[in-house]
Amino acid sequence: QTAVTQFHVDLLNCPFAAACALLPKMRQQIKVMPQMVNKAVKKRFLEDRPEQDSRWKISPNIESGFIPWDIVALLAITNPEEFGEWEYHRVIFPPCEKGEPCGEDMQIVENLGTEFNGGNWSGVVRTPHLVRNEPRLLKMMFSLMNEVPAHGDPPPLSGGFLSVLASFTVATIFFLRFLLRRKL
Repeated sequence: QTAVTQFHVDLLNCPFAAACALLPKMRQQIKVMPQMVNKAVKKRFLEDRPEQDSRWKISPNIESGFIPWDIVALLAITNPEEFGEWEYHRVIFPPCEKGEPCGEDMQIVENLGTEFNGGNWSGVVRTPHLVRNEPRLLKMMFSLMNEVPAHGDPPPLSGGFLSVLASFTVATIFFLRFLLRRKL
C-alpha cells in the first residue's frame, strides 16, 4: 500500500505544477480519509490477512494520509517493475439493487495464479500484490506530478460528499431546533 501525507503534498512545485490545482482536494483527503476510510481499510486488511503472516504490508502512513488508488494503478501500468507478486484474478462487480452507484467493492471470485493461459478472459485482471518500495514510488509519483506545468486558472473542484454532509447537518440542526422549541 501507498499513502500520501502532507509531507508528500509539500513536494509539489506550486504554483508551477498542474497538480497544484488539486491541493485543496488533497488536503481534504489527508484530513478526512484517515478517520473515515483508512481505519476500515486497515481493519479489513488485518482481518483478512494478519500482517505478521502476510506478504501484504500496510503503509506506515495509513493513519495520516490517503491512498491514491488511481495514481498507483497508473504507475503499475507504466512502471510494473515497481510492483511485485503479480497474479491473475477473475473479478465481478456485484449488481446494484437500486441502480448505480451502489458502493459495492469489486469481488474476487477466482484466483488464477501467476500464469493465465487464455480461455475465458471475461472479468480477468492481472494485479500486483506488492509495492516494492513505497518511498521510491511516492517520490516517482510526485516527481511526475511536478513535470506537468500549470496553465491558466485551476478548474473548480467538487466538494465530494461534503455538500451532502453539510445539507444533512443543517437539516438535522433545524429539526432539533424545531423539536426543542415545541417542548419549551
